[in-house]
Amino acid sequence: MGRQPPQFGSTIQFSKRFRFVAGATLANDTVKDSDILQLLLVADTTTSAKSILGAAKLNAVEIWAPPAASASTPNTVSLEWVPTSSVGAPAKIISDTSLGTAVAPHILARPPLTSVAGQWLANGGQAIMKLTAPEGSIVDVEVTLVLASGQPTASGAITVAGAMAGDVFLNVLDNSGTQELAPVSYASV
Repeated sequence: MGRQPPQFGSTIQFSKRFRFVAGATLANDTVKDSDILQLLLVADTTTSAKSILGAAKLNAVEIWAPPAASASTPNTVSLEWVPTSSVGAPAKIISDTSLGTAVAPHILARPPLTSVAGQWLANGGQAIMKLTAPEGSIVDVEVTLVLASGQPTASGAITVAGAMAGDVFLNVLDNSGTQELAPVSYASV
């Protein structure tokens, strides 16, 4: 009797680090679960796009800020994992402040397992984190993504401008908020 084909996972799942730059000062800029689920988009018209993601999990966020312009005015970066009553986790804030003009602030934060951000994300429009950083800060987001396969994507149509049907592009990180976190080195609209 011959060998049977092995089982395999047919879901297309991968982990990726995306980079964004703050085009203005962020002051408790909210990122929602829907923003993560709408990171990778495909345009279906010149003014409309849809997410190609079926699921997403946030693994880490890393922020670097420029050094302070003067020792008397330090730069600070912070990330707050937003609490939710359904999970019951308290807010958790991670922050760093520049040391004079020589040492720039930097944080690396992983979502608490007891927070919404630490779970596979749903498209509920729920705030998962708040970011504070000066203009020019770099924000890296590490995520595990699952491509949609034969089911409705995680979100409905997104309004865009200047797209061409079929284009795949990276959305801003804070799409539901100020839209100040633009992607770096990847096509965006």
